[in-house]
Amino acid sequence: GDEVVAFEPAFDIYTAQTQMCGATLRTVPLFLEKRSSDGEQAWVFDLAKFAAAFTAKTRMLILNTPHNPTGKVFTAAEMEAIAAVVRKWPNVVVVADEVYEHLVYTDGGGGGGSPPRHIHFAALPDMYARTLTVSSAGKTFSCTGW
Repeated sequence: GDEVVAFEPAFDIYTAQTQMCGATLRTVPLFLEKRSSDGEQAWVFDLAKFAAAFTAKTRMLILNTPHNPTGKVFTAAEMEAIAAVVRKWPNVVVVADEVYEHLVYTDGGGGGGSPPRHIHFAALPDMYARTLTVSSAGKTFSCTGW
């Protein structure tokens, strides 16, 4: 009867893992939004829909950044907004799937500015004790399957 919140599209194993535990996956859509007159787009989410996904049954948030499959790197402002929602739910644990933390690339969209920067969710105020960070030597060192 517990619930897990995740962004979608999502890494395909999240649904099966949630079901195997007898929980329900509640998803919040990521969508492409036009950001400039030159057609540059960015993956974004609706903060109100994200907050509404949490209920008294929510026990976990799976936060995947850099995101698989979109490549989205959540911004500092987005990460703080996510943390603000999590702070309202003291029984929620965050599984921070950060296996691509060292693989952050610019999109080449000509938007200028600084390239995206990975932020560890556990480094945000009050999140260290509530976060389980998952990383991967296989992804970082190109040795998956070893």
